[in-house]
Amino acid sequence: MGVHRFEHHAPTTLEEVVKLLTELGTEAKLLAGGTDLLVFIRHGRIAPKHIIELSRVGELTRICELESGLIIGACVKLREIERNSVIRRLYPHISEAASQVGSVQIRNLATIGGNLCTASPAGDMIPTLMVSGALLHIVGASGERMVRIEEFFKGPGETALCATDVLVSIQLPPPKPRTGWAFFKLGVRGAMDISIVSVAAKLTLSESTSDIVSEVKVALGSVAPVVMLSHSVEKLLTGKRITDSLIEEAAHSVMNEVKPISDHRASAQYRRLMAAVLTKRALKTAFHRAVGEQQQLTQLEVNQGSVFNGG
Repeated sequence: MGVHRFEHHAPTTLEEVVKLLTELGTEAKLLAGGTDLLVFIRHGRIAPKHIIELSRVGELTRICELESGLIIGACVKLREIERNSVIRRLYPHISEAASQVGSVQIRNLATIGGNLCTASPAGDMIPTLMVSGALLHIVGASGERMVRIEEFFKGPGETALCATDVLVSIQLPPPKPRTGWAFFKLGVRGAMDISIVSVAAKLTLSESTSDIVSEVKVALGSVAPVVMLSHSVEKLLTGKRITDSLIEEAAHSVMNEVKPISDHRASAQYRRLMAAVLTKRALKTAFHRAVGEQQQLTQLEVNQGSVFNGG
């Protein structure tokens, strides 16, 4: 296969990016980290005539902590998200997910916006942002808008972005008191591999009663055409006193919600079973964190097989 040639553009403002997208249309592609785009070009899946690099647009590369929450620019590298002290303190599950995307070399290139806009059902960052209630700030030729993350994904590789749209940032509301988070993934070769199943959980306990669940969200990846929120877990746990048996019931309920496929990494039935196992682990970890305990099954233990013992 010959070398694919394209014209490179390096705008420094969002206005320039939108102008280029408007003028060049479908012949242009946006370049953030390039870990997906360049692979697609190399394999002949796409052949853009123009590449618009986003790394010089300042507002896409910043992390800002505000009273209204945290704003993460779409071009912030996953390695920075993994190591950022504010994210590690307030949203540890997001940092943990970032740490499990590929190798350090990949994370030094890959961006959070790229992970979202690729719209893979196995995108590791998506479940964590979904349980966090993320809002996506999008700018395009028709103006700007905010989109709830669960409304952003339309199918595998398909998003709510229009041809002239740019994902600018991810906005996270501040976590409520007594909230715990967790993220787990299961891969053939460990955390660095594409996930067979991934689960993120958020659990907030009542401030007046120690073990009553006031809010809970569980998001599952690699088990449906898009990353999905579990409605059954939310229904079973909200307003209830948390117990091991209730967590067991809630985790088992996701088996009836997921719609996995069989592929070279795992069968649909195996994914269904592992969705329940990882949901149980995530809920338990989120609960321990919500009450101030730092107990958590490590990702290493998950990948070495202790996830199968049912505990």
